[in-house]
Amino acid sequence: MYPFKVKVLNIATGGVITSLAAKSIATYDLHLPPTSVYTPIEEFFKKRQGYSNANAIPAEKYASQVVSAVAKARGSGWIWKGYFAFGCWVLSTFFWRTVFDIFMLKAFGLKKLRKMLEEKKKKQ
Repeated sequence: MYPFKVKVLNIATGGVITSLAAKSIATYDLHLPPTSVYTPIEEFFKKRQGYSNANAIPAEKYASQVVSAVAKARGSGWIWKGYFAFGCWVLSTFFWRTVFDIFMLKAFGLKKLRKMLEEKKKKQ
């Protein structure tokens, strides 16, 4: 876009409070299909449904921060706002990108699932 004198801003959003997760949890009985390979770790799926609002910032605060940052944007074209956005910036700037994988694999039970599948395979 540079040749066209168009500035592009990438907004990396952290946690922002919305009613989306709360409404879907209250309205729908969200669960994994019984045949899903992820059923053994469904507790992580259930935990994640409500986790998006945990520690998040209010939408109004987020919007205010983004508008302010966009109005002042002169640098790299990246804006990091929302819960843990600064932490993600630090990790992505000073560490290797797989640091996110290490966290996500454990936080969402994927390591546990892998171990369970390996044990099941050994028994067969």
